[in-house]
Amino acid sequence: MELSACQFMQDLSHQYNYEEELILADQQLCCQEKNCSLNWEKPEPPQVKEEQQVHCSNHEGEQHVLNAETQHSMVTSASESNRIKSEISCDVILCPPGKKNLKCKPFVKPFSCKRKGKAHPFSCKTCGKCFRNAGQLTVHMRTHTGERPFPCKTCGKCFSNVSGLNVHMRTHTGERPFPCKTCGKCFMQSGDLNVHMRTHTGEKPFSCQTCGKCFTRNGELTDHMRTHTGEKPFSCKTCGKCFRITGHLTRHIRTHTGKKPYSCKTCGKCFIQSGDLTVHMRTHTGEKPFSCQTCGKCYTQNSKLTAHMRTHTGEKPLSIPT
Repeated sequence: MELSACQFMQDLSHQYNYEEELILADQQLCCQEKNCSLNWEKPEPPQVKEEQQVHCSNHEGEQHVLNAETQHSMVTSASESNRIKSEISCDVILCPPGKKNLKCKPFVKPFSCKRKGKAHPFSCKTCGKCFRNAGQLTVHMRTHTGERPFPCKTCGKCFSNVSGLNVHMRTHTGERPFPCKTCGKCFMQSGDLNVHMRTHTGEKPFSCQTCGKCFTRNGELTDHMRTHTGEKPFSCKTCGKCFRITGHLTRHIRTHTGKKPYSCKTCGKCFIQSGDLTVHMRTHTGEKPFSCQTCGKCYTQNSKLTAHMRTHTGEKPLSIPT
């Protein structure tokens, strides 16, 4: 009987020690979770007086502390969310706990100019003109620098772009892929055909504001205006002679170099300018496109028709006044 009472007392002591160990373990777990949650909170927790501290003595106490901290974390998260929304416009990015806040660079809208409703971000810094791509801008810049990196292997003339060289090569090959549907005359460029069509329609949309004379193309008007201003911006580097039109300078330079790049495929005769070759070809074809409206006589050149018209008008522009 005494042995049984002794055994009962030992079991009761063991059970009491086991329950005490469980309570201590629960207290340690509670403190670890509390420290972990406090380390991940951005704001510092409010200071609690020693007499108001809650000791985790059992499972219910542990649950009470966790619920209180969870509620405080939810309130803090809500306030932090509102603060983040208000600070987005200030270029501030809130970082995860343990890291410093980083300021992002201010957003700069890329430059683009608009033309015809489309964005064209490639602009010339010299004149401000805009282009759709970098290639067009590069070609345009050569109008300011004077660079002409594409030379003709036949005559040596240089061009700022490949398309200009390709068109020029037709002066050597004789290719004229753009025919007039009215008279059948062919041209090397579509722009030349469009200008030619005005000879049939009689349209002369470019007029001189000084004398009222009209022209079929804007370039002709520009050259004509220099007859009023006396401007001769194109000078020969060899002899210094100046010209109103760049084409006149080009032809003049060939008098120094002796180049005659335009040759007749029928007889082999060569010429300094393409217009001379065109007129020469009529001696083989018999074409006389310039006719007198008074008597109907035809000529191979417009200058000859002009001279003929004076026989009807009696005009003598070269006569010396008495």
